Amino acid sequence: MERSEEAGLRHGMRQSLRDWFDERVGLDIFERMLQKPLPKRGAWFYTLGSATLSLITIQFVTGAFLMFYYVPDGEYAEQSIRYITEQVSYGWYLRSMHRWSANLLFVVIGLHMFRVFVSGSFKRPREMTWVIGALIFLTVIGIGLTGGLLPWDDNAHWIGTVFGNTLSYFPLVGPFLRSALLGGEHVGTLTLTRFYALHVWVLPLVLGILITLHLYLIRKHGLFGSVIEYRDQIAALKAKGVPRESIIVTKMTPDETEPFYPAQVFRDSIVAFGLITAVSLFSILFPFSPYRGEEPPPTEIIPRPEWFFWSVDEWLMFFPGRLIPIGLILVTLFFLFLPLIPFVERHPEVSPIRRPVPTIIGTWVYLFIIVLALMAGARILNY
Repeated sequence: MERSEEAGLRHGMRQSLRDWFDERVGLDIFERMLQKPLPKRGAWFYTLGSATLSLITIQFVTGAFLMFYYVPDGEYAEQSIRYITEQVSYGWYLRSMHRWSANLLFVVIGLHMFRVFVSGSFKRPREMTWVIGALIFLTVIGIGLTGGLLPWDDNAHWIGTVFGNTLSYFPLVGPFLRSALLGGEHVGTLTLTRFYALHVWVLPLVLGILITLHLYLIRKHGLFGSVIEYRDQIAALKAKGVPRESIIVTKMTPDETEPFYPAQVFRDSIVAFGLITAVSLFSILFPFSPYRGEEPPPTEIIPRPEWFFWSVDEWLMFFPGRLIPIGLILVTLFFLFLPLIPFVERHPEVSPIRRPVPTIIGTWVYLFIIVLALMAGARILNY
């Protein structure tokens, strides 16, 4: 009897503590989030989103550590990178973690966006979820671009010069953009401080806000998954005489669901652990030196863009001389078009088989970007 009374007392204390927090914080909101139903089929594909978030988290954590020692000054920036890599305990490891997680981030976020596009998960009512996701992708590109200048070596100067010259080709606003971003006519300390501010403060703040909005919209509308998960309901509606074209599949509840916790949390945790392990192993086996992988420093530096910009670099090779503005405008239009996809492809059909034209176009564009990157890699690495 005493044991049961003691157990009841402990339970009552826990319940009182929970009620106290629930009244002030609203624990029921988090409980509802954990119990949010998700499509049961293809659940591992949903981990691409959490994998992206995991890699961004690694970027934030390792980037904060690097900020402790990095000096955004034209005279000391490169020396501070060498100090981090050679003198700070495990500095080489955390810097390599930062670089490798950035590389994997572009791979994972590309796969994530392609899956969402092919599955039609961006359609009504999830248009804004896609828009925010596309803005996240563009922000990550901006962070990757600005980070390439921070080592402040010869390659960084080349990146800044090429980027500034590229901006100057834009009609009307090009010279202004170049001067505003470089802090003058040439790459210098003002260029470094601008890129540093964008890389560690402005763009990460924007990214954090966008991620918060993205997660909120995912929680609000849920995950769509695949049209296969709704086939029973579609068949029932068609049997009642409802035309297939008028069935908005993306607003349905999947035939088979499971709560976000514990199944999906477990999958996300496995993927996150795997990514952290992979990034850690890459950092140990293939660390980045202050000289971008070459030790001792080479006598002749061959400037190279980061690999995630190779496709753009190769694309601009098709527009030499006076044609460069045309290539730049087309690239800009492509990036501006990404957030608008849900408002262009408005047909309610989501199956990739039943919407062959968008699926084929999207797949070919995706493959074309990969081919451009491979072509650029072959040209740059064999230079």
